[in-house]
Amino acid sequence: MKMKKIISVLFILFFSILFGETYVLVTGIGDFKDKNIIPLPGAIKDAQVFKDTLLSLSIVDKEDLLYYENPTLSELKKAIISWAKMAKSENDLLIFYYSGHGYSKDGKTYLIPSDAYSDVLSETALDFTGFLSKIKPLMKTKKVLIILDSCYSGSLIKDRPVKFKTYEKKTLKDLSDSVVFLLSSKEGEVSQEKREGGGWFTHYLIEGIRGKANSNGDDLITIEELYEYVSENVEKVTNGMQHPIMFASSNMEDIPISYDFSMLEMKALKELKDRGAPEDVLKVTSKVVFQDSIEDNELDRKVRNYIHSFALGKIDYDMYIDLIKGLKLSTSPAKIIPKVAPKNTFQNPPAKSNEIVPAKGSKKFFTVGVDLGTFLILPFADVYVRLGNVEVGIGGMLYPSEESFLPLIKVGLSTNLWRMAFKIGVYYGEYEEATYDYYYGYSSETTPLPLIYALVSLGSPNFFLGTSDLIIPTFLWNVEF
Repeated sequence: MKMKKIISVLFILFFSILFGETYVLVTGIGDFKDKNIIPLPGAIKDAQVFKDTLLSLSIVDKEDLLYYENPTLSELKKAIISWAKMAKSENDLLIFYYSGHGYSKDGKTYLIPSDAYSDVLSETALDFTGFLSKIKPLMKTKKVLIILDSCYSGSLIKDRPVKFKTYEKKTLKDLSDSVVFLLSSKEGEVSQEKREGGGWFTHYLIEGIRGKANSNGDDLITIEELYEYVSENVEKVTNGMQHPIMFASSNMEDIPISYDFSMLEMKALKELKDRGAPEDVLKVTSKVVFQDSIEDNELDRKVRNYIHSFALGKIDYDMYIDLIKGLKLSTSPAKIIPKVAPKNTFQNPPAKSNEIVPAKGSKKFFTVGVDLGTFLILPFADVYVRLGNVEVGIGGMLYPSEESFLPLIKVGLSTNLWRMAFKIGVYYGEYEEATYDYYYGYSSETTPLPLIYALVSLGSPNFFLGTSDLIIPTFLWNVEF
């Protein structure tokens, strides 16, 4: 076992040397001391979402991400220098994301800090391309991606509603031999905002990073794949009013920036199941895999990071089991939020027996459903509300001899075990004695009678068959809204 641990550590070191680490600087600037400069609340929102996405997907470790909101000129310069020094080897990846005003003049591209002044922009804004050229020797890697999302306004300065160039194409292209530039729009275009705030460029950038940019179906998402996905969708949604641009040398386009994490996570989960991982480990892993990463808390993020490390071969099976068991996990039921929220509570049986299927519908806070069925010859119906997996409802049973409708109270659990959908619970109400003594006579006396039922789906999320505690066969049709 000791030798196995040593081999695992050596493998992790080899992996880090070969593929490197990722270091990120995220900056959003939308509030300005100079009231003549148009504020950009959408820029702040985009920067926050971009940062949260990278952390939730474990693309970058928290300690390797710098985040600055509305920095001054000196703070912005300090942040960029600190970021440039973060790379430790030529295999590391540096990412700088900037959301805010861009401005171009005399062949220079400027970023506008929060303390810039419109009447002296050349002195109070950051000459980004010039500054970048000066600090390039600080970078120990040539894998550098700079994302500029600007600008959200037809003008930088109020009362001057004229379009201006947000960057200098030539100066950026001159630097693209060792730096990839991904820009939200052409030089004179206005970056379009969504109705609810935030730009379309960052919206599709995040979608692409999450996995949708994976055009060739492998595990990796390259810079070129990301650009093609963002460019196509932004042009479409803005009706050709915005055209994202990329400047990169041919050897830089294939740099991986992200992974198709959904694919990796499902592969990791399948391998854990195939290798007979402990039930508690599978439960924790499944919860995180089927949960939208944006819902992750600090503990979930750790688990997701371990899943990714396991899927990428950074840690082996034994190490993954030890790491998960070493966490102080909550014993409360896991809140499973599927990545695709379907209409019914349970999925159809999976095509492959090794696929794990999450409960559907749990993304909603509650679900209203109707159960129609029969205890052999006694038809019943009830309406219920599902809170998580718990069903609570009211209904009734039609008693044939009297043609009377007997009231019921329903409390049950609807869950997904062993890849089958189950309903387990109790119907309770004032039943006539003949309900359970039908075969040897009728009595008008009533008595409280709980009927414990257990049903299992028959190859469909809507149809169940089971029995009650009276060993009465029960058929149930389940509809949810």
